[in-house]
Amino acid sequence: MQDEVLIVEDNPTNSALAEKILHHFGFKTAVAAHGTQALSYCETHQPSLILMDISLPDMDGIEVTRRLRLKQEYQATPIIAVSTNVMKEVQLAILRSGFNAFLTTPYQPNDLVNMVRREIESAEKKGIA
Repeated sequence: MQDEVLIVEDNPTNSALAEKILHHFGFKTAVAAHGTQALSYCETHQPSLILMDISLPDMDGIEVTRRLRLKQEYQATPIIAVSTNVMKEVQLAILRSGFNAFLTTPYQPNDLVNMVRREIESAEKKGIA
């Protein structure tokens, strides 16, 4: 089965770039442009991993992740935070709020793909994904 990555990103250029990179490496993708759309999508789909922008127009990625983590089926789903914030204290605070990893933008395609693969493989080893 092909792994699906849900890209939660309000910037169309950023989401298109992530989609292009992930498709090139064999991943199936879906895109949600805001938090409410991501939550709605997750009601009917179970992506292997979620790539979550921290700054979204309706609610931030931390709140979306908090709401997802309340659901049994999303308690262990890998969620990668994506942000331009490079301050270590901020990154640590974000990671403590329920994310599995943090990816700083701009990123190199291999950095994105390697992180996605690592997080999915880690979840599969734990019997989650």
